[in-house]
Amino acid sequence: MPDFIGALQEGYNEKKTADQGELDLTEWGRTWLQTVGTSEITAEYTQTDGKFDSFLIRQTPHKYAEKIFRKQTINIGLYDEQGVLLETVERVEIEALEKTLLAQFVGKEVPSAILLNNDDWGFGHFVLDEASTRVFEERLSQI
Repeated sequence: MPDFIGALQEGYNEKKTADQGELDLTEWGRTWLQTVGTSEITAEYTQTDGKFDSFLIRQTPHKYAEKIFRKQTINIGLYDEQGVLLETVERVEIEALEKTLLAQFVGKEVPSAILLNNDDWGFGHFVLDEASTRVFEERLSQI
Protein backbone atom coordinates (compact mmCIF):
# COMPACT_ATOMS: atom_id res chain seq x y z
CA MET A 1 0.00 0.00 0.00
CA PRO A 2 2.77 2.56 0.78
CA ASP A 3 4.21 2.19 -2.75
CA PHE A 4 0.77 2.81 -4.29
CA ILE A 5 0.03 5.87 -2.14
CA GLY A 6 3.59 7.14 -2.66
CA ALA A 7 3.17 6.91 -6.44
CA LEU A 8 -0.14 8.78 -6.23
CA GLN A 9 1.46 11.47 -4.05
CA GLU A 10 4.36 11.88 -6.45
CA GLY A 11 1.97 12.20 -9.41
CA TYR A 12 -0.18 14.74 -7.59
CA ASN A 13 2.82 16.83 -6.55
CA GLU A 14 4.10 16.89 -10.15
CA LYS A 15 0.75 17.84 -11.72
CA LYS A 16 -0.82 20.17 -9.14
CA THR A 17 -1.34 23.79 -10.04
CA ALA A 18 -0.52 26.73 -7.77
CA ASP A 19 -4.15 27.13 -6.67
CA GLN A 20 -4.53 23.47 -5.62
CA GLY A 21 -2.29 23.55 -2.56
CA GLU A 22 -0.95 20.63 -0.58
CA LEU A 23 -2.68 17.28 -0.32
CA ASP A 24 -1.53 14.54 2.05
CA LEU A 25 -2.41 11.31 0.26
CA THR A 26 -0.94 9.20 3.06
CA GLU A 27 -3.68 10.50 5.37
CA TRP A 28 -6.26 10.09 2.57
CA GLY A 29 -5.20 6.46 2.07
CA ARG A 30 -5.46 5.78 5.79
CA THR A 31 -8.98 7.22 6.13
CA TRP A 32 -10.42 6.05 2.80
CA LEU A 33 -8.65 2.82 1.89
CA GLN A 34 -7.60 1.31 5.21
CA THR A 35 -10.82 1.63 7.22
CA VAL A 36 -13.97 -0.45 7.44
CA GLY A 37 -17.48 0.74 6.65
CA THR A 38 -19.21 3.96 5.83
CA SER A 39 -20.63 6.89 7.72
CA GLU A 40 -24.31 7.72 7.95
CA ILE A 41 -24.54 11.32 6.79
CA THR A 42 -27.49 13.51 7.68
CA ALA A 43 -28.46 17.17 7.52
CA GLU A 44 -29.71 19.03 10.56
CA TYR A 45 -31.00 22.57 10.50
CA THR A 46 -33.02 25.21 12.28
CA GLN A 47 -35.29 27.71 10.57
CA THR A 48 -37.23 30.87 11.22
CA ASP A 49 -39.91 32.21 8.89
CA GLY A 50 -38.98 29.68 6.19
CA LYS A 51 -35.26 30.55 6.13
CA PHE A 52 -32.32 28.58 7.46
CA ASP A 53 -30.86 29.86 10.74
CA SER A 54 -28.29 27.06 10.86
CA PHE A 55 -27.40 24.03 8.77
CA LEU A 56 -24.98 21.24 9.58
CA ILE A 57 -23.89 17.88 8.28
CA ARG A 58 -23.51 15.09 10.86
CA GLN A 59 -21.41 11.97 10.29
CA THR A 60 -22.18 8.91 12.39
CA PRO A 61 -20.42 5.56 11.94
CA HIS A 62 -22.81 3.18 10.21
CA LYS A 63 -23.39 -0.32 11.59
CA TYR A 64 -20.10 -2.27 11.84
CA ALA A 65 -18.09 0.73 10.63
CA GLU A 66 -15.04 2.15 12.30
CA LYS A 67 -15.50 5.47 14.08
CA ILE A 68 -13.90 7.60 11.42
CA PHE A 69 -14.97 10.93 10.01
CA ARG A 70 -13.99 11.53 6.40
CA LYS A 71 -13.39 14.81 4.64
CA GLN A 72 -15.19 14.95 1.32
CA THR A 73 -16.91 17.28 -1.12
CA ILE A 74 -20.53 16.91 -2.18
CA ASN A 75 -23.23 18.90 -3.92
CA ILE A 76 -26.55 19.44 -2.14
CA GLY A 77 -29.79 19.75 -4.11
CA LEU A 78 -32.69 21.91 -2.92
CA TYR A 79 -36.06 20.82 -4.34
CA ASP A 80 -39.60 22.19 -4.42
CA GLU A 81 -42.75 20.34 -3.35
CA GLN A 82 -43.04 18.74 -6.81
CA GLY A 83 -39.54 17.29 -6.57
CA VAL A 84 -38.14 19.76 -9.10
CA LEU A 85 -34.60 20.99 -8.51
CA LEU A 86 -34.54 24.63 -7.42
CA GLU A 87 -30.83 25.01 -6.73
CA THR A 88 -27.65 23.02 -6.37
CA VAL A 89 -25.28 24.19 -3.65
CA GLU A 90 -21.99 23.12 -5.17
CA ARG A 91 -18.71 21.96 -3.68
CA VAL A 92 -19.90 21.66 -0.09
CA GLU A 93 -16.90 20.68 2.03
CA ILE A 94 -17.62 18.13 4.75
CA GLU A 95 -14.84 18.24 7.33
CA ALA A 96 -13.30 15.16 8.97
CA LEU A 97 -15.43 15.90 12.04
CA GLU A 98 -18.68 14.60 13.48
CA LYS A 99 -20.38 17.93 12.66
CA THR A 100 -19.68 20.40 9.88
CA LEU A 101 -21.48 23.75 10.06
CA LEU A 102 -22.38 25.15 6.64
CA ALA A 103 -22.66 28.94 6.79
CA GLN A 104 -23.60 29.22 3.09
CA PHE A 105 -27.13 27.99 3.92
CA VAL A 106 -27.94 30.66 6.52
CA GLY A 107 -30.62 32.98 5.14
CA LYS A 108 -31.59 30.72 2.24
CA GLU A 109 -35.23 29.70 1.81
CA VAL A 110 -35.91 26.28 3.29
CA PRO A 111 -36.97 24.02 0.39
CA SER A 112 -39.54 21.22 0.49
CA ALA A 113 -36.79 18.62 0.03
CA ILE A 114 -33.03 18.42 0.52
CA LEU A 115 -30.90 15.86 -1.28
CA LEU A 116 -27.43 15.40 0.14
CA ASN A 117 -24.91 14.05 -2.36
CA ASN A 118 -27.08 15.38 -5.18
CA ASP A 119 -24.60 14.48 -7.92
CA ASP A 120 -23.35 11.27 -6.27
CA TRP A 121 -19.82 12.50 -5.60
CA GLY A 122 -19.77 11.42 -1.97
CA PHE A 123 -19.19 8.15 -0.20
CA GLY A 124 -21.44 7.19 2.65
CA HIS A 125 -24.97 6.32 3.64
CA PHE A 126 -26.80 9.60 2.89
CA VAL A 127 -30.11 9.77 4.77
CA LEU A 128 -33.17 11.76 3.70
CA ASP A 129 -35.30 13.52 6.31
CA GLU A 130 -39.02 12.67 6.48
CA ALA A 131 -40.18 15.70 4.50
CA SER A 132 -37.70 15.02 1.68
CA THR A 133 -38.66 11.34 1.62
CA ARG A 134 -42.34 12.28 1.17
CA VAL A 135 -41.54 14.67 -1.70
CA PHE A 136 -39.41 12.13 -3.58
CA GLU A 137 -41.79 9.23 -2.97
CA GLU A 138 -44.65 11.33 -4.36
CA ARG A 139 -42.50 12.28 -7.36
CA LEU A 140 -41.66 8.61 -8.00
CA SER A 141 -45.30 7.60 -7.81
CA GLN A 142 -46.05 10.01 -10.68
CA ILE A 143 -43.47 8.52 -13.02
